[in-house]
Amino acid sequence: MRAIPVLLLTTCLAGCAGLQGGLSGANDAAGPLHDEAERLLDQARIDPLTDFLQRHASHSRDRDYQRIARERDSRCRAIGTRYARQPASIETLNMLRRGYARSCPEQVEAFARRVASRPAEPETESTRTPIAAQAQPERSPVAPGTGDCYLLYAIRNYQQGIPACESAAATGDPKAQHHLATMLRNHSPADSLRWARQSADRGHAPGQLLLAELYQQGQGVEADPARALELLEAAARQGLAEAQYQTGMAWLEGVGTEADAEMALRWLERSAGQDETRAQLQLAKMYFGVSGPQQAAARQWLRRAASRGSASAQYQLGMSYLEGTGGPADPLEAYVWLSHALLNGERRAAAGVEQLAGQLSARQLEIARQRINDGTQGRY
Repeated sequence: MRAIPVLLLTTCLAGCAGLQGGLSGANDAAGPLHDEAERLLDQARIDPLTDFLQRHASHSRDRDYQRIARERDSRCRAIGTRYARQPASIETLNMLRRGYARSCPEQVEAFARRVASRPAEPETESTRTPIAAQAQPERSPVAPGTGDCYLLYAIRNYQQGIPACESAAATGDPKAQHHLATMLRNHSPADSLRWARQSADRGHAPGQLLLAELYQQGQGVEADPARALELLEAAARQGLAEAQYQTGMAWLEGVGTEADAEMALRWLERSAGQDETRAQLQLAKMYFGVSGPQQAAARQWLRRAASRGSASAQYQLGMSYLEGTGGPADPLEAYVWLSHALLNGERRAAAGVEQLAGQLSARQLEIARQRINDGTQGRY
């Protein structure tokens, strides 16, 4: 099956007036790099993108050159996010260097700094802490028992986790303070607010995100959407995908600020580039709402989310191919993705699957069913 291309925003980052006026350049004729760029977006490796950028450096203002540059950066961010969840070991660093040193040097360097700053501390939790935050040296020594706090929080054993994290949080550990604030959130909002503030004040991105949510919902404090947005942006700038998504939605809906579609698109694209499914679905929705060739971006974001197992994205992508929205109609593609959605529990897909089964030839059904089988075994 084709690799999943990602059409990143090309015009709003340069300053557009918003979706209502359309994305500038949508009707421009294809440039000299267009065909080669399309082929590159249709394959999964990163180094070919880097080769393209080096060969065509003199065309850096070309729209397709900028598409490839953003795609390369997006894929590198995804690699960084994946390795941020891996143990900070020399072995893992060497693996990262072998695969990505040429195209993603920033991600390799960030992991290297993480290894250097915590050479003897094993990872005990798979978190969504951004690379930028993990790459910084610890602000204070790790207190005895901190690992227990992290582990108990990770396995959701809050009964034992609260006292363990209280001890660690009292030493000034921002991660423990965040964990403690999270565990106290529903039954002790005032204490949750106190610890979330301490974590946020130390620059811990998840702590900033949690404190923003407390301000948004008025938990333990008077609701303050503007202050919440400040905190969300602080966490988003550190690379936290969840914060980037919430920041984008705040700008889109005008929560804590005036609505601004350009700012919303900017933050949602960053989040979607780290495979935050909700951001990818939101971008698809926004692109389906514009006219012209740029509408095809909706289908590209749906493919990325669908290939990661989102039933909603699989259904929407299948319907896009069935109805010809965001690109040409393609009954075989529609059958594949609607079938995935149906297998994934999306009952709305059943009617489309039944309809298409009677339209496809025996050979097309054979091809489609093989692809469906490949996808269910993780080989999208």
